[in-house]
Amino acid sequence: MARNDTRKYLLVDAYNVINEIDELRAYMDEDLEKAREYFIGRMIEFSHYTRERIILVFDAYLVKNRVEKVEMRQGVEIVFTRFTQTADTYIEARVSELTEKITNEVRVVTKDALEQQIILGKGALRMLPRELYYEVAFMGERIKKKYQPEDDRVKDRLEDRLNQRSLEALKKISDKNFEY
Repeated sequence: MARNDTRKYLLVDAYNVINEIDELRAYMDEDLEKAREYFIGRMIEFSHYTRERIILVFDAYLVKNRVEKVEMRQGVEIVFTRFTQTADTYIEARVSELTEKITNEVRVVTKDALEQQIILGKGALRMLPRELYYEVAFMGERIKKKYQPEDDRVKDRLEDRLNQRSLEALKKISDKNFEY
């Protein structure tokens, strides 16, 4: 039996996503750190679902004296680029490195059209920020449905929501109305 050596990576231009999604942008209007932390938390949850190695890249291009900072949180790599380095240049370099191994599958989340063309040329797939966030939301709903106790699930039919006495009373009324 052949062993599957494929490794999946998801590189995310994080500020592209935060600026594109209304829910995240609302956090950012209040507090940039809060928006970052909320997004990181959602992506950590997402990583457990997809089993992809997620790399979130935050652009510190204009932060003077900033050195590159990399941290790991529950399997998600979080990168703050160094002063004068854009998230795009960091992502391009990482894509080049990761696609050298042919068994790696690399997806990149960015809204920058030129960046999309560059990463496609390097063998990665592109994804728009909104597509990622739809995927994250879909995953959240699936997990919620899977782990939500049966009693708490929304009941679709009226008879699922009524007690036995009420059901019998409705049946009598219904039978009476349909007598010929």
